[in-house]
Amino acid sequence: MKYLKPILIICGIIIAAALLYLLLRPDTESAEKREEISSISKEYDEYSRQIRELKTQLSEKEKELSGEETGWVILAFSAEDPDLMGTVHDTVKEAGLQATVVLDPQKLLGQEGASLSLQEAEILKEEGWDFALGGAWKEEVSYKELFVEANEYMEQQGLGTLQIFFFNGGDYQKGKEEVLQAMETVGFSLGAAFGSDESERLSSTEVEEYPSIYLCQNISMRKGLEISKRMISLAYNEAKPLILSDYSRKDTWEMDDETSVEELNRIIAVVKDMQSAQRINAGNATSFLEYYTNLNKEGSERQKEFEEFKKDCENQIAELEMKRRNLGME
Repeated sequence: MKYLKPILIICGIIIAAALLYLLLRPDTESAEKREEISSISKEYDEYSRQIRELKTQLSEKEKELSGEETGWVILAFSAEDPDLMGTVHDTVKEAGLQATVVLDPQKLLGQEGASLSLQEAEILKEEGWDFALGGAWKEEVSYKELFVEANEYMEQQGLGTLQIFFFNGGDYQKGKEEVLQAMETVGFSLGAAFGSDESERLSSTEVEEYPSIYLCQNISMRKGLEISKRMISLAYNEAKPLILSDYSRKDTWEMDDETSVEELNRIIAVVKDMQSAQRINAGNATSFLEYYTNLNKEGSERQKEFEEFKKDCENQIAELEMKRRNLGME
């Protein structure tokens, strides 16, 4: 028995040493496992980062699709206006702007009853003005024939091709189907129709049934300076076109001649100031159509580029997601 105690002590020491060894010995297998998990986790995070980056690039590219649109003010005046070649022409010219002259298709330049002579029209054309058709809707008229004949006549006179029609007053709702159909057939691109000056938004938009035609809201300058300013601000805020038209001192303004001239000068000055500040573009209808055509062309090119970029991104994302799934962490 006297040897039992030392033996127990020795056994205890051996067991303690063994336990200490088990605790302190390097766990190679666990360390390798932890290292493997860490490596897989880093790889997973890297795939996730690349996927997020591709999705961000795709989102940013999509935002660029709309392009940078600008508000437009189109100035238009009737050829029947006796002040056209005087007050109107001089005011617009002094502001460095051009405008559109609206012709009655049944009283074209140089024809019987026309207020504007061919010589005057040539002067305006040289200064950058253009021409449009407009007038009261008449049920008995074939607008297709009218537009074709008017275009042929204008081209014969060397005054260019017509592309615009101005609806008179409330005639848009009465004659729009026949007129818009005729416009599309002969290649007219822009229609002008009077809209409410009390609305909080412009009604200018593409015509859904005739996508080749843009219908632009027309506001009479006879409404006065304050309404004209408000509508110009809408054109700027919404990046849409607006037509300001119908200045005439004769039997239209509820003010004397001198006051009406001052009112016109103020309205044109507002347009010029907004253009100079690069808040809007301003000019004739043809200039707007050129801008709008280029905008659509650039938009189509951007859309094509985006679709190619999107397809490439989606393929890369799908490949990365597959690699991520194969890591077995999902």
